[in-house]
Amino acid sequence: MSGEEDSGMYYSDEDCGYDAYYNMEDCDIEENDSTSDPEYFIYECLRVDDVEKLLNESVEALSNNLRITPSLAKVLLHTHEWAVLPSAIAYKNSATWMQDHNSNQRQSNLECLGQRLLRCPVCFVPAAPEKFSHLTCGHPFCNECWSTHFEVQITQGVSTGISCMAQDCGLLAPEDFVLSLLTKMPLREKYQEFAFRDYVKSHPELRFCPGPNCKFVFRSKEPKAKRTVCEQCKISFCFKCGTDYHAPTDCATIKKWLTKCADDSETANYISAHTKDCPRCHICIEKNGGCNHMQCYNCKHDFCWMCLGDWKSHGSEYYECSRYKENPNIVNESVHAQAREALKKYLHYYERWENHSKSLKLEAETLEKIKSRINAKVMNSSGTWIDWQYLVDAAALLAKCRYTLQYTYPYAYYLEVGPRKELFEYQQAQLEAEIENLSWKIERAETTDRGDLENQIDIAEKRRTTLLKDFLDILFCTLNTHKVDMTKLLGGQIGLEDFIFAHRKGRPKEIEITKTEDSLGLTITDNGAGYSFIKRIKEGSIVDKIDYIQIGDHIERIDDENLVGRRHFEVAKMLKDIPLGTTFILRLVSPLKAGFANVDARSSHRNKSKKGYGSGKETLRFKANGQAQIVEEPNKEMQLGLENINRLLDSYLGINDNELATQIWEAADGKMNSMDFAEAIDNSDLGTFAFSDDMIIELWGAVTDARAGRTRQQPS
Repeated sequence: MSGEEDSGMYYSDEDCGYDAYYNMEDCDIEENDSTSDPEYFIYECLRVDDVEKLLNESVEALSNNLRITPSLAKVLLHTHEWAVLPSAIAYKNSATWMQDHNSNQRQSNLECLGQRLLRCPVCFVPAAPEKFSHLTCGHPFCNECWSTHFEVQITQGVSTGISCMAQDCGLLAPEDFVLSLLTKMPLREKYQEFAFRDYVKSHPELRFCPGPNCKFVFRSKEPKAKRTVCEQCKISFCFKCGTDYHAPTDCATIKKWLTKCADDSETANYISAHTKDCPRCHICIEKNGGCNHMQCYNCKHDFCWMCLGDWKSHGSEYYECSRYKENPNIVNESVHAQAREALKKYLHYYERWENHSKSLKLEAETLEKIKSRINAKVMNSSGTWIDWQYLVDAAALLAKCRYTLQYTYPYAYYLEVGPRKELFEYQQAQLEAEIENLSWKIERAETTDRGDLENQIDIAEKRRTTLLKDFLDILFCTLNTHKVDMTKLLGGQIGLEDFIFAHRKGRPKEIEITKTEDSLGLTITDNGAGYSFIKRIKEGSIVDKIDYIQIGDHIERIDDENLVGRRHFEVAKMLKDIPLGTTFILRLVSPLKAGFANVDARSSHRNKSKKGYGSGKETLRFKANGQAQIVEEPNKEMQLGLENINRLLDSYLGINDNELATQIWEAADGKMNSMDFAEAIDNSDLGTFAFSDDMIIELWGAVTDARAGRTRQQPS
């Protein structure tokens, strides 16, 4: 494991005791219900023999296809992430590859030298040509120096990265060439072990188990940042990055957070005391349980450990307790004040992160106490283990929920201020409230009604899965009204009829692009909540020639740079600043779409000639900037027009959007015929939607009907 991976394990599963609650009887294939479990993930646990067989199948396929040696096929596949077809195409299209790797005969260029002695460029010892070897680059070295070179590289952990010894020559040494010159069996075994490690790491579908001394390898055909559990060592981890499972926080964010904690935790520990004073009698209190509902042993005052508020009036105020309150005047304050505010913000989230980490350890102790009490009851004939199993289930669910809650704080720390953060912190607080209720009941299980406890278990798990569903899969939601009632929104009272649709994450795609022109031809927008999208693709541009890139795709990453949380102009500047000739990887996420039979993923400019209204356009693009807007109430004519237009939107697109209908109505203002109306749409933001010709005609009919006071019937 690399040092980077080690730092990612700063808070290990062993520290938090989480594995004890997420153990699986058999993780060969997960069989969870994908519709109800946001952590649903299909993967396989493979042994080394199974993985070698899988890799050899790809090697054999490529070797037979190109008629090359298995060693050369391994080099190709390792370079191209074990994709057979791209490897074959790259080999056939690259003259350099074919020239440099078409042969690895050790003596081919030395035979013509006859018996003339050669001097090794490394050790300067003369020897006969048969004592020399070279790669297809033609740089000869004596076999002893090759062996020494291999031994040094292998000792340093290098295998597939071993290259020619000549200066500035980066030609890689194939496996058969290395093994032919390695005579020591331990070194041969070590080389093959390291090579296997490199092959697995370069395969996008494979991951090593991060458990100590565990040899299992995991495979998933759709690699995601989902929970993976090893059937051998029982450790749970994120499949994508190999660190502790960290939903709902993404891999890049948790890496930043753990690095920050490693740098700043001593400061945090220095500032944040391990004890707190009772807010009533001010006596020092040490926390000795996982529950945040504290009772002072001196004055019997009940209060919240996190905010020190009175517990009696605290039950409905978790939203205020768990959310961080930004200082609205911070921009106008001094640099030092801003630094203090930044530290205050960090400590707010770090304290809660650390508190739940400590609580998890205490919950593990509580579980052992529960098992001990159950065992005593069974021995005294007060029921069986089955009768008391619900207590163990409650403790297991409590740890599961608290673990999820712990990882919500890094996510909230880096989340930009806005409606999305408001909603997230509300759901976070709801989960925290139910966790504390469950913890309180478990600690008093002797006097808690079983039905109440089981009901609390169900509520807590629903809160947890709701939070994960919303923030693992949904990019943002488009509302059916511009008048957003935040009380209803945060209270969870907005129903399905209030949404056009939820923009949910679809399949990710990574596309290699070479910047051959100054402009890529993209127009980018964002939803005000940290997600940037492709709004428009310029016809004939670099991107327009790549079919896989579509309007509406979320731009998630440029190479290794995570773009979640950045505004659209930041993303546009990063793309613009990429030097000409640079090849980069653009990672996009296609939104899941449904009910859009009348539109397509590409748009082109409408033909504005007098022959017609266009060519039947294909694209739909909704604005979703997260902003609420106050507008005047429409008059009767406009109200009728909006109703007519919305009927058409519902018929053609399956949506109902007053904001879009208003824009269409305003585009028709002052227009006397459908030609002028079509041109007005093309010259406005509505041109991005690229409505079809038939739809344009129907929309104009809806406008004229409203002007005449007629209600337009919805098309059949």
